[in-house]
Amino acid sequence: MKQKNGYTLIELVIYVGIVAVVALVVTNSILILNRTLASFRLERRLATSSETAMRRIVREAHLARDIYASSTLGSSPGVLSLASQESEEDDAARDVMIYVSGGALTLRRGTGPAVAFTAGGVTVTNLIFRQIVNGTVSKAVKVELTLRASAGNASTTKNYYTTTLLRGAY
Repeated sequence: MKQKNGYTLIELVIYVGIVAVVALVVTNSILILNRTLASFRLERRLATSSETAMRRIVREAHLARDIYASSTLGSSPGVLSLASQESEEDDAARDVMIYVSGGALTLRRGTGPAVAFTAGGVTVTNLIFRQIVNGTVSKAVKVELTLRASAGNASTTKNYYTTTLLRGAY
């Protein structure tokens, strides 16, 4: 009887096939995980930008006494011009404008520099301000904001809504 010192051609083909299937499964799993991670990053970027934007808009509206007629209401991209103040203790009026510039949500206080408060890679695709008046007692602003985050081939878009009262108006 002779001893075998190697593999037959059929065994070799089977081993190569098994290794190829395992490599294919691992590669596919890595690609799926990479896409999922990119999607989570986009979602986090959108969530952070929307939270920052909505909080800032609500804060400015709470400090505002009135909405100027120069505001662009009911259409996109909207412009919200407010007669505001620096803080609740401050009585001096300061003009505040919230608008879209270069795809970023931007705030300009008085004659100061414009400050964008959406993250890089996040674009404002829709911004609508609507004024709500309850007789002569109070005023409110309804905000519709659509943000789009993109990185490489992946992108996601979400809509955000809020309504806030102008504290100085009641």
